[in-house]
Amino acid sequence: MGLFHKKSKENIQTEVIEDYEGEVRGICEKIDNTNLQIKIIRKEYDEVNRFLQDAQIIDELPAEPKEELMDTAKHLIELRQDISKLKRKRTELTEFEFGIMEKYEDVLPDEIKRLKKEEEYELVIKSDLRKLAGEKAVLKHEEEMELGRKLFLNKMGMVSGVVIGLLLAMYLILYMVFDTFADTAFLLTVIGGVFMAFYIFLETDKNSKALKMNAAKVNKLISITNTVKIKYVNQKASLDFSHDKYAVNNVLELEYRYNQYASYKADEAVRKKASSIYEFYNNKYKEILTEYKIHDAEVWSYQADAVVDHKEMVEIRHKLNERRQKIREKLEKNVKLITESGERLANIGKKSPELSIMVNGMMEFYGIGEAS
Repeated sequence: MGLFHKKSKENIQTEVIEDYEGEVRGICEKIDNTNLQIKIIRKEYDEVNRFLQDAQIIDELPAEPKEELMDTAKHLIELRQDISKLKRKRTELTEFEFGIMEKYEDVLPDEIKRLKKEEEYELVIKSDLRKLAGEKAVLKHEEEMELGRKLFLNKMGMVSGVVIGLLLAMYLILYMVFDTFADTAFLLTVIGGVFMAFYIFLETDKNSKALKMNAAKVNKLISITNTVKIKYVNQKASLDFSHDKYAVNNVLELEYRYNQYASYKADEAVRKKASSIYEFYNNKYKEILTEYKIHDAEVWSYQADAVVDHKEMVEIRHKLNERRQKIREKLEKNVKLITESGERLANIGKKSPELSIMVNGMMEFYGIGEAS
């Protein structure tokens, strides 16, 4: 009975320890996590305190260094604004177009001048071709007129010949049948026939010469047109090569892209210069702050507005005080949580020696004793 009673007692104690082990582990983990949070919160609290101390030091600086610091801060603010504006400026060029401008930037000013002249020359050649086409149309019209005149003269000759022949035949019939000779009419008919023949001869000769001259003009015009066309083809081939080289349709597009590129490069140069000046004033600014034991001069270089504007500094200090109060409340809440958790562990340990050993062992495992 004694042995059985002893084993039952041991079993009961084991069951009790197992009942509390999960809770104790959970409490220890909570305490461990809370301790970690407290370390982070205290670090944040110290940072806020240091920032508030810095604000106080800056406010209480002697007149001469404070004036120097404010002047430097004003330069920083202005330069930062200028750099920000320059950074916001963007070119309309695509990456491909920008790459071409960058590749040929040294020759493009001269190339733009050359292409302007070549495109103007191309326009002159086109104008010449249009004029030549107009002259050709005029010559074609003149040729058609002369051919029409030639046809008219041929018909006129034929009609005149038939009429005079009929008149002469009539006079011959009158003479043979009626023995009547109309000498005056006959003479007039002969004279009219001669005059008409002479007129047609002269006009036909004039028409023939006009057609020959027109043909000569057309041949000359064709020769000139062919020469101009060759110039145009060569000129267009040269321009097409340049347009393809710079991936543009004309010199106006190339000039626009180059101006965009040049403007961007100029802004970039100004930005670099402004950045260099900014770096100079920023170093000077931080040297003054460091000399007066400011904890984090780098942070205050981004708070230059507060150095220049007292209202801004008051606003920052107000926000820092609010933040510090919230951190303090958060810290107190976590400390209270640890206290309550520690009390719960102590209460569990008091229930029995075995539970006390288990609680202490668990606390030692999580390093809580050391942390507390």
